[in-house]
Amino acid sequence: MKKLKFILTLVFTFLLLNNSFSQKSVWGGFAYQDDRQGIASSYPMLLEMKQSGDKFKGTTLFFLANDPSVYVKMKFKGEMINNEIILTETEITDCSKINGQWLTKEMTLKFESPDNEDKLVGSWVATESNINFGRIVLKKSLK
Repeated sequence: MKKLKFILTLVFTFLLLNNSFSQKSVWGGFAYQDDRQGIASSYPMLLEMKQSGDKFKGTTLFFLANDPSVYVKMKFKGEMINNEIILTETEITDCSKINGQWLTKEMTLKFESPDNEDKLVGSWVATESNINFGRIVLKKSLK
């Protein structure tokens, strides 16, 4: 098991150094709100990011699956730490009004490539409150 983990770490590092993510990438999928305190239990999510070495920046977009007019768009910055991508949303740039408030998040993501399909999988926690949390599953888009 340790040997497999070591090999996967080497492969992941090689992919990053060879711009597997490229300079700009787009990822789509879902953010799940596991704390059951949001306006939905899952949100379609789009993540657009630019990578420069081990640093990242970009935007996230979340919306309601049954009503895309309910949305929030945020800027983030981040970095690679111990084979994990840590992204922190820094600013809400656009959003619809909701009964409650939109929260910025810190996301911890890992790169996976099952069946040659690039994925980012991990978790999030609200930066304003550690009682709001969930999971993220994203697939790389062809953009």
